[in-house]
Amino acid sequence: MHDLEVANRISNFPQSTTSIRQIPDSMMQRSELEGIKRREATCGLRSAMNNCGSARLAALTRLFSATVFREMAKKGRSGLFLRLLKQTDLISLTEQGGTVGDTFDAAFEVLKVSGHRDEYIYRAAISQKVLLGTHSLRTASMLTEFRAGSSKADLVILNGTATVYEIKSERDSLARLANQVENYKRVFAKVNVIASENHIEGVLATVSDDVGVMCLSKRYQITTVREAIDCPSRICPTTVFESLRMVEGVTILRAMGLTVPTVPNTQRHAAMRELFATLDPVALHVEMVRTLKRTRDLAPIGELVERLPTSLQAAALSVKVRRADHSRLVDAIATPLDAAMAWS
Repeated sequence: MHDLEVANRISNFPQSTTSIRQIPDSMMQRSELEGIKRREATCGLRSAMNNCGSARLAALTRLFSATVFREMAKKGRSGLFLRLLKQTDLISLTEQGGTVGDTFDAAFEVLKVSGHRDEYIYRAAISQKVLLGTHSLRTASMLTEFRAGSSKADLVILNGTATVYEIKSERDSLARLANQVENYKRVFAKVNVIASENHIEGVLATVSDDVGVMCLSKRYQITTVREAIDCPSRICPTTVFESLRMVEGVTILRAMGLTVPTVPNTQRHAAMRELFATLDPVALHVEMVRTLKRTRDLAPIGELVERLPTSLQAAALSVKVRRADHSRLVDAIATPLDAAMAWS
């Protein structure tokens, strides 16, 4: 495919030429004002980080790690957050009176820049624009690092069907993509690859026509290059079984009218695998989606997600923390940055 055709298929969204200063405050939503303020505050940071080198960029990326998130939830502070913060320019460039949450937002703005983006930025885009933007936590659920054959799916959204999203960021190679996609087809009805603009041509040349291709543009917009085909009939029942928790497998068999054999625990896995091998793929896919939406339900953390900065919502959706720790986590993120400098 020629570069011009690829560019046309991932066409950019139009930009407004109206100056911000020409728009009266009374006509602008509060969220828009906050977004503009945040972008202006991080403009200098982006410029500085463009020349910061891999060490500081790695520190920014690790701020969004599960380790930092869980530490804040468990202790109400994070010594790792502070150590990573000191390896970046965020302290000097964060506005006076800013909070820990503001610092995460500033780091996220830097990492959103094309060339810096890693898997977390892509997961955040899908979470915000697809899961929370198109669906809701009441009607859909999301899985991360879900086993499918010899691969682990980056992100799966369960709604009326099961849709997997394989992420290929600027930092990734396409070397394993063909094998990953084949594994996903054995478990999920719809397979999408979401990639950076520079990977689109390579993705289209690698995957079959039934695989959807999406692009996260330089402007942090998701565009669809090719729609995925919904095809539950191709899934492999035994591969699905190996992806499930044992209790989920039992639930699915019972829902499909099968009796789970009474055998010693050492023989149970093999016996259930044999039963799954007899199931109709389409009917199994329906029950798999129904069961996983219930067992992996995210609705109970909806309130937590709403209380967090947008930059951390993807972490809340994928990193498990105890419900008793939710308030502690929110308080930690609301901590003034000056006070957080005493964390250990």
